[in-house]
Amino acid sequence: MTTENCYARIGGDWDGVLSRLGSEARVSRFLRMVPGDASFQTLSDALARGDVNTAFRAAHSLKGLALNLGLTPLAVSAGSLTELLRSGQDQGADGLFQEVRDSYDIIVAAILEWEGGSCHG
Repeated sequence: MTTENCYARIGGDWDGVLSRLGSEARVSRFLRMVPGDASFQTLSDALARGDVNTAFRAAHSLKGLALNLGLTPLAVSAGSLTELLRSGQDQGADGLFQEVRDSYDIIVAAILEWEGGSCHG
């Protein structure tokens, strides 16, 4: 399977990311960095501590990462959580964080599978 097919599998914006980054090789290089990025873990830890400011910054970073890489489901869910946390409150964050976690888990699993060779074209 090609990188484009992997994007289709996760509901990503292949055309948009290819346009921004210019080549499949560049998309692949940046996509491989997603599982190692600390934003998701920082977000999770900050929410567990009730640290709204750190959670906001982490959610905002995760949203930016997802937008730049065309990871649409994660960009949407992280964007919703970012806007909630922007207010300085975390009431209602649990449900939104679950949406972020679900999107993140699907995307990371697909990337790891793709890196393992079963999605390479």
